[in-house]
Amino acid sequence: MFDGQFYPGLQPQFDAFAQLRRPYYRARLKDVLTTLGLTTNLKLCLDAADGNSLPATSTKWLDTSGGGYDFFRGTTAGADATDPTINGTADGRTSSEYLSFDGGDYLTYDTTNETWMTNIHKDNAKWTVAIWAWYGSPASNGIGGTSGNNVASVGFHFGMSGGQKWFAAINNGSGVVALQNIMVATLATGSWVFAVSSLDEAVGANGHILGVNSTFELFSSTYSSPSAAGATNTMQIGSRGNAQVPLVNTSRMAAMAMWEGTALTQAQLDGIFQATRKRFGV
Repeated sequence: MFDGQFYPGLQPQFDAFAQLRRPYYRARLKDVLTTLGLTTNLKLCLDAADGNSLPATSTKWLDTSGGGYDFFRGTTAGADATDPTINGTADGRTSSEYLSFDGGDYLTYDTTNETWMTNIHKDNAKWTVAIWAWYGSPASNGIGGTSGNNVASVGFHFGMSGGQKWFAAINNGSGVVALQNIMVATLATGSWVFAVSSLDEAVGANGHILGVNSTFELFSSTYSSPSAAGATNTMQIGSRGNAQVPLVNTSRMAAMAMWEGTALTQAQLDGIFQATRKRFGV
């Protein structure tokens, strides 16, 4: 390897044209997940440092999971004030490749919600999300969701709470949350963080894992009276849905993966962190 170390189980990456060897930490996220054997039920794989996911000047953040679940920058294919800004060099595969947010930016799914998106808030849900993000300041920051910020809506959302904690919530439309779990550990701001949520609703006690970097906390995964209806809003990234609680100014997103039908274990989540952390200097 260029850095003089050997990393078991992770193969060096090769540039298709120059045949230049890349250290494993500059591998595309999809390649990391493939190497780790974590592509079963992978529904979304977004990587700002992968030229296949975020080409220069792209109007969408393109899904490389194989499902084609792409998200508009902003709300449409056209340029508008809600578009996150593309930074870095296409396919650069460093921490300099990311989308930046100005406090009013987000991404919106390019069609109506998929079944897997609505399954997240329903009975017997089983899902995982993993992100690399940079929070601009300690305030409520939405990373993704379909519910918006209204407890009377139906759907899910996750991100940073007003208390600077990583959390996930499920709304059932009743005006009372069906689930809301919040970590004790504090999220860092002004630096890259890896944050995850993995939930198997049928498990109950300790069936929900929340994690930041290599710190994990366990919670009940039981939904209270989950809704069988569709989500209230189209899924967004960089907000809780419906443009509500967007990422604050100077925030960044570099990568996001979601699984539906699979709740990754703590060991698997930590494996992703260990395999990707060096790209972000963590």
